[in-house]
Amino acid sequence: MRFFFLFLLTLTFLNCDRLIRTPKNERCICTEEYNPVCVEARGNQIQYDNSCKAHCAGFTEDDFAPCTP
Repeated sequence: MRFFFLFLLTLTFLNCDRLIRTPKNERCICTEEYNPVCVEARGNQIQYDNSCKAHCAGFTEDDFAPCTP
């Protein structure tokens, strides 16, 4: 059981960079409204369902870019 707990703890720390980044670690509450916005990150375009979700991921309106199909 101890090994399993340590294994889960290790996985949690290894995956921290995949968690949603929020400014100052604040909690974000967004609606499920679908009004897509895109951001440019590391040369790739990422699409979010709405601007709130993009803000919660740590992006600002300066990062927004036109969505390309």
